[in-house]
Amino acid sequence: MPVILLSSSLTPEKRALLAGQRMQLEVLGLRKIIREMDRALSKMATEMRGFSDDLVCYEEKLQRARHEHLVVREVLETGTVEDMEALAHSLRGQLRRSS
Repeated sequence: MPVILLSSSLTPEKRALLAGQRMQLEVLGLRKIIREMDRALSKMATEMRGFSDDLVCYEEKLQRARHEHLVVREVLETGTVEDMEALAHSLRGQLRRSS
């Protein structure tokens, strides 16, 4: 069972010692909180790097799609029947590879 000390029975040295111990406990608690925050931030940074990598991949896919769209549009507007057949063959191959 803990002993309850009345503050009036404590000497100034003991009060200072207890205050120092209390501050040490508070500092240790803060350090623990800081470590937990560091871990959480590190985890978030890792997730953000993955998100960033995904964005780069999506951006590359979008650029390819835009380029393919321009090619298809050009072939449809100015191409010959043979150009259109070659384009259709190419697009079917891409669809098979992507599925």
